[in-house]
Amino acid sequence: MQRYTPLFNALLAAVPYLTREDLPKAPPAEDEDLVCHWLFKHLGWYHESGEWHYADHQFMEYMEWKEPHLKLGKFYPIQKLGIEIDATGIDDEVCKRTLAEFCAHEGIPVPDDQGELEDLFESEEMEMFAMFNDSNYVLDAYDALLKPHGLRLIDIGYAENAFLLMVKDDDEAVGNVEQALIDLGYVDIED
Repeated sequence: MQRYTPLFNALLAAVPYLTREDLPKAPPAEDEDLVCHWLFKHLGWYHESGEWHYADHQFMEYMEWKEPHLKLGKFYPIQKLGIEIDATGIDDEVCKRTLAEFCAHEGIPVPDDQGELEDLFESEEMEMFAMFNDSNYVLDAYDALLKPHGLRLIDIGYAENAFLLMVKDDDEAVGNVEQALIDLGYVDIED
C-alpha cells in the first residue's frame, strides 16, 4: 500500500472532508482499473452480486455524457457544508453555449427563427460538434455552481464517460492528484 501513499496524500489534501478511513485498505486487484474500479468502489459506488453498494461518504460520481445529470446533494462535501445547489438550468445553459460556440466556430449568426434553430440542432455538423464539446460545457456549468462554495469537479477517469471527483477549487491540489495518478501509470487523464 506504500506505493499508493502519494495518491492518498494528494486526495486527502484535495478532497474536502475525505479521511483515511474513506480510502481503500488494500491495493487494487491486478485486473482492476485504478480509478474506474478501485477508487470509485471506495469513493463512489459499485454494483456487485446484483446489488448496489454505496461508499459511506460519496466523493465521486459516474456520469454518462449522453445524460449529463448529477445529484450534487449526494456528494459528501455538499452534505457536510449543508448547502443546496439548484442545477435545474444546466441543460438550457449547455444547449445555449453549444449553439453559440457552434455558430462562432462556423462563422454564422445564431438563428432567430425557431425552424432554423431546429434544423441547425438536427444537422450532422451540430451533432458532431456537440458530441465532442458538450462534456466540457457540462463540467463548466456544474463548476460555475460549485465555485462559490470553493469546490469543483474533475474527471479523473479515462473511460468514455466521466468519473468525477469533487475537490477543492485549488489548481495546485488538483495538479497533485493528477500527478499522483500519472506516477502510478494512470497517464490518460483528460484535461
